[in-house]
Amino acid sequence: MKKSLLLIFFLSFLNSFCQAVLLKDINLGTYSSNPTGKTQFNGLIYFIADDGIHGQELWKTDGTESGTELFKDFIPGLESGMTTLSPFVSNNFMYFFAADNDEFFLWKTDGTESGTRKIKKFTSIQSFHDTINDEMIFTAENKLWKTDGTESGTIKIKDFSVFGTSRFIKMNDQIYFSAKGNSNQGNELWKTDGTETGTVQVKDVNVGSGSTFSTNTPIVVFNNELFFVYGTKLWKSDGSESGTLEVMDLESNVKSFFIFNSKLCFFNFGNSFWFSDGTKEGTSKINTDVKEFWHNGQYMISGNKLYFQGNDSNGYEIWVTDGTASGTQLLKDIHPEFDDNNIEDIIDFNGNVIFTASDKNWFGKELWISDGTVSGTKILKDINKEGTNSSNVQNFFKFGDNVLFSADNGENGRELWLLESGTPTLLKDINIGPAYSNPQNFIEFNGEVYFMASDKEKGNELWKTDGTETGTINVFDLNPGNENGLGNSNLAILNNKLFFVGSNGTSGMELWETDGTKANTKIVANINGANSNSINNSKLVVLNNELFFAANNGESSVELWKSDGSNSGTVLVKDINTNGGSYVNNLTVHSYLNKLYFSAFDGSGTYLWESDGTEANTIKTNLKNPSNFKIGGSRDIGDRNGANIIYKTEIYLSAESPNLNKGTELWAITYSGTIQQVFDVNSGTASSYPSALTDVNGKLYFVANNGINGKELWKANGVSSAQMVKDIVSGSGSVQITNIGSIGDFVFFNAPQDPTNNPLYDYELWMSDGSDEGTKMFQDINPSQIQYRGGSNPNIFFKHNDILYFSADNGNNGFELFMLEQSALGINKESFNTLEKVSIYPNPTTNIINIKVENQIIEAVGIFNLLGKEVFRCSNKEIKANSINVSMLTNGIYVVKVKTKIGSYSRKFIKT
Repeated sequence: MKKSLLLIFFLSFLNSFCQAVLLKDINLGTYSSNPTGKTQFNGLIYFIADDGIHGQELWKTDGTESGTELFKDFIPGLESGMTTLSPFVSNNFMYFFAADNDEFFLWKTDGTESGTRKIKKFTSIQSFHDTINDEMIFTAENKLWKTDGTESGTIKIKDFSVFGTSRFIKMNDQIYFSAKGNSNQGNELWKTDGTETGTVQVKDVNVGSGSTFSTNTPIVVFNNELFFVYGTKLWKSDGSESGTLEVMDLESNVKSFFIFNSKLCFFNFGNSFWFSDGTKEGTSKINTDVKEFWHNGQYMISGNKLYFQGNDSNGYEIWVTDGTASGTQLLKDIHPEFDDNNIEDIIDFNGNVIFTASDKNWFGKELWISDGTVSGTKILKDINKEGTNSSNVQNFFKFGDNVLFSADNGENGRELWLLESGTPTLLKDINIGPAYSNPQNFIEFNGEVYFMASDKEKGNELWKTDGTETGTINVFDLNPGNENGLGNSNLAILNNKLFFVGSNGTSGMELWETDGTKANTKIVANINGANSNSINNSKLVVLNNELFFAANNGESSVELWKSDGSNSGTVLVKDINTNGGSYVNNLTVHSYLNKLYFSAFDGSGTYLWESDGTEANTIKTNLKNPSNFKIGGSRDIGDRNGANIIYKTEIYLSAESPNLNKGTELWAITYSGTIQQVFDVNSGTASSYPSALTDVNGKLYFVANNGINGKELWKANGVSSAQMVKDIVSGSGSVQITNIGSIGDFVFFNAPQDPTNNPLYDYELWMSDGSDEGTKMFQDINPSQIQYRGGSNPNIFFKHNDILYFSADNGNNGFELFMLEQSALGINKESFNTLEKVSIYPNPTTNIINIKVENQIIEAVGIFNLLGKEVFRCSNKEIKANSINVSMLTNGIYVVKVKTKIGSYSRKFIKT
């Protein structure tokens, strides 16, 4: 077996990663100190922690174990003096909120014990804002206050309701914000200079009880003026009533509002957008012929250009603007054949975009890194080093700046792992030895992550972690001994309580609740009585402040139930099949419609049902045998219940329509509540069997068979049409694709190395510039010619903190951990086109390799062996007719790196 070719240029990079080390075990033993609220002040880090002796109190650290110490114990003993730390630093003091015995106060500290003192008692503090005249402005008890750091100097500025504590902005020694002056007035623009008399309404824009600020639309300071949007109108203010003026009507509601290229940029709901220098004359409208502008709310600023997606006669394509009408244009019709593109999921990635790619998803799962070049696609960590065995990374979950996941390193079984600053480490071997604990169903609750895991002593129980080994603990052993206390359902949060399906050994699997402590863990209702299970494998979902699930009370068999968290409030919603169980499944909430959709058997067949949570409005639809439910689509519906929220607005699913005499096709439940077929992929009564439904930033991709081209990649254009993206395996042959992604100007995906002759084997990384001739295999990550199904199958891409993680099998290490860092990205369309013009032949070779680079001069060539060691180098003067004699090399696999003025490109070759 060979080593990864991708590893060749990465060995030194791996050594640069620092392993995470425990700075201090604050709460000794297996208990957690839960350090939170880290804040830098006077060269130290201050944070809240619980050492098991003092409760949650204020700590500080200089980055060493000896310098990590308790700063102040506000309430002596086990009680906690602090719950959160969101401080504000002003005039060499740090202001914060903490207790003194049973009361809470505003405090300040200069970093010394003697310089730490309480200022004034408050029941709550919402937010610290800014300073005016050396006084700190803050909101507390929903009022506006200021302080000079003394009790007498802590004064309520104004006694009224502040609206939107995050909408505070300073301009010219005054702070502007939105507030409601009295009960007869709405939320309007106010300002303060830190005095009561100087805290005044700037202007009642929406005269009367109506509000100018009804949502969290921002106030922006631009060219020493304030700008905000009221309805469809752009307003500006110099801070005075007379100077608060309407600039102009932007003609429709604004989707987004930000500064770009030293101008204000506004995206509208219509097919236009605006750029403004703050004046009516300097405000220009950019008209386009798109049918849907700024598609799915996606945009990316890179350098001095703004990239976005729009839908015109070319389909959904990528557009670019520099802020002028002439500079706003379709960047490229990347997929002209089907009037659509392969560029998706545009994400701001420090000036670049990240991507996902498709795969066949046959094998284990790890993470990879790529800079968009062959040589820059590198292994990060071989977690399972047992030969070609795979660690099979699963269950990614973001937790603060880190990522939790499960993996098997071949020694500890499938256990809990942590990615911290790009470094993967085993967080805890929960089930000690090679047996699996199989951590799964992660959910964040009260600042920690709760999950299910098993060990040989307790069985499957509830665990939690704060991201440290000592802070990863069993919450409680619900069913003492090695019997399972938890069922196979997910965890759900309702009314600040965690709900789960469990059994204490005297009842069956029932609905339980906990606040995270053993004392407050209790059964909600024993639905089936005695020791019989009422809930088996049902999903728990929340709708309208109630929990919905499938349960069996012993009389109605498996039906739809709901609970408000109390015993009396746990009730049967509807007995759908009075002659047996309805076997409710696929519970999915439509957040915009506030409705629940699911599949259920009513005695005549399995149909799609909808419910608002009441028996009367739990209704059967005409769709039969629904499956593959997927929440997708997103659109800014506009103001709803006082909040402008972008909702996931569709539920997609596969289903039959007996009324239309159609086979199994793709359907959608739209934001308006209509249930409609998206497209009849396999026309007539035949079925296309849509599967692998994947929402990518509001667009739905899926695999389907139109009866002609086999299983191929398709994409839904909204909820009313769809089209095949590309017939990858030509003719009636099929390919399985589950992910699509993009980077720069290119689309990456997983496809057979030779789709014509071997469409089922050797799945490798492909790249496309959107044209037929520009869609080619980009890299043969696993070049083995002897392995069965020897492709690398890159898959399971996951982005966090400017790093893209994914898995692939290089033929030697199994499916292992790889990553892509922002700093490694560098490919563009020009270099890709050049890369495709770099060729090496013959391959394999015995003596000579010829290097061909079209329209470029080779500056240098280097050859590297499998250990990354350079074994040959020559300059362009030493190369004769672009040919190199490699007869002196031992037989094996090598990588030749070709350097030109544009960049460096790598190709593998085999010396025989």
